[in-house]
Amino acid sequence: WRLQSYSVTKMPAYCDEGSGPHCYTFSILCQDAPLFVHPQPESDPTHIAKEMNVPAPIRPFAFGKHPEIYYGHDLSLAIWAEGWAGAVADQPVPVEQLIPADLSGWTYVTPLNFIAVDPVLGRIAFPPGQLPKKGVRVSYRYGFPADVGGGEYARTLLQPTEKCTVYRVGEQQKYHHIRGALKQWKHDKPLNAIIEIVASAVYVEQLNITLIDNQSLHIRAANCTRPVLHMLDWKSDLPDALTVTLGTGSRLTLDGLLISGRPLQIQGAEKKDKETPNAADQAVQNQGAVSPGNSNGVCPAQVVIRHCTLVPGWEIDCDCEPTRPAEPSLELTNVRARVCIEHSIVGAIQIQEDEVLLDPIPVEISDSIVDATDITRRAISAPGDTWAHAVLSIKRSTVFGIVDVHAMQLGENSIFTSCVNVARRQLGCMRYCYVPAGCRTPKRYHCQPDGVIAAVKAKHLGSIKQETEIGNEKLRVMPQFTSDRYGNPAYGQLATTCADEIKRGADDESEMGAYHDLFQPQREANLKQRLEEYTPAGMDVGIFFVN
Repeated sequence: WRLQSYSVTKMPAYCDEGSGPHCYTFSILCQDAPLFVHPQPESDPTHIAKEMNVPAPIRPFAFGKHPEIYYGHDLSLAIWAEGWAGAVADQPVPVEQLIPADLSGWTYVTPLNFIAVDPVLGRIAFPPGQLPKKGVRVSYRYGFPADVGGGEYARTLLQPTEKCTVYRVGEQQKYHHIRGALKQWKHDKPLNAIIEIVASAVYVEQLNITLIDNQSLHIRAANCTRPVLHMLDWKSDLPDALTVTLGTGSRLTLDGLLISGRPLQIQGAEKKDKETPNAADQAVQNQGAVSPGNSNGVCPAQVVIRHCTLVPGWEIDCDCEPTRPAEPSLELTNVRARVCIEHSIVGAIQIQEDEVLLDPIPVEISDSIVDATDITRRAISAPGDTWAHAVLSIKRSTVFGIVDVHAMQLGENSIFTSCVNVARRQLGCMRYCYVPAGCRTPKRYHCQPDGVIAAVKAKHLGSIKQETEIGNEKLRVMPQFTSDRYGNPAYGQLATTCADEIKRGADDESEMGAYHDLFQPQREANLKQRLEEYTPAGMDVGIFFVN
């Protein structure tokens, strides 16, 4: 079972008004997604695992026959609809009022006093003449390969070393909205502060944050929560986004958030006087080195995005297709900062910097997915599809799209589905990565398809046969994914048919890409070895990947 079952607890359901006011999806992002079982621990070591003991999608036949073993407050799914057909505020709708149904096409008409549920698509249908008046909340389980992009999984919270002021946001807290906590933060002006969102909820707010020089702000989700920041088109004559302005030496951390609807825009504060590089930094530039700081010698700011999702394409539809596929999800403008992205899912990154007076900014990405929604679009670039003025370091990550950067300090154990183009090839290296042939990259070590091309050339075949064999090998080792669309359960997961050069192509013989640290090849090898030790004579044993 390569997918895990993750929880979503008492979050608003999404009303699909385009299909009808009675149509809802369990996912707040509106996409169809199968509901998963909440795996129950086995009673004893000799017990043979059954359907309720594994992270499997809920089968419609099993759900229709015994809904009571799936439905309930602490089980696989639950629905709250206060005031609807006598439903109580703090109690889920009784299981007797559920009807398992096929809601594809939204053609099923739900009888009065009942709720239709489709576990395959993750849809809910109320009677057309009996709509909920006070909102709908749901708890459910969804499938995903690993702890990436935020969610109700346990993660290590970064604790600032300096004394800081904490503002907590939640229904039972002093601040019910993020903007209320930000208003108090602006009034107090603490040097170090944390805004912590303590429960899973959806926040539809306009947020504009300005950090003064050397100020630190940490906006995070509490452990095991999944808050969603949904940005709307508030003003018709202005762009709307989550906007952050950084002062000199300021630090911003976003941790555990899901941001949809609009991009995250981070910009540097406007300079009062025109600044020019000092003599020391100019000498460094003349020697051909790249300094990660800004050119006037001031300590750079820092932006950390960890365990977050900046939805690729801003939003997705029921088929997981992005609604704004050409738009970036992260925009960096005149930011003299070190940017770190880890264990996150982000859309395209657009970087606009002064290429004449200032050095490129350092961008570090690890254990993440960068998704331009199509391999022909730019995943990391500058406006106008030019080179981003940045020095990129990327480890154990998957990039869907083209990468155009000033330089690449290090590319390691990563998959680039499209070309990587750097302006300065003399700096840095790429090792144990998949990079399409013909790209303008720094020196490559043990990369693919370089390895298989070299192996074919070592055979000393005839020119025509050699070119044919090289073409076949390049096609064979091209990464294959179970899904490359955000919103699908197996998003970014390598397919079982993917070549071993990719599945075991990292420097430690694990897989390349964002799920490197699952160590699935090592786990598979260990399991095979143990199974052979305990297999009775005359029998064969094998491993079957279910999802």
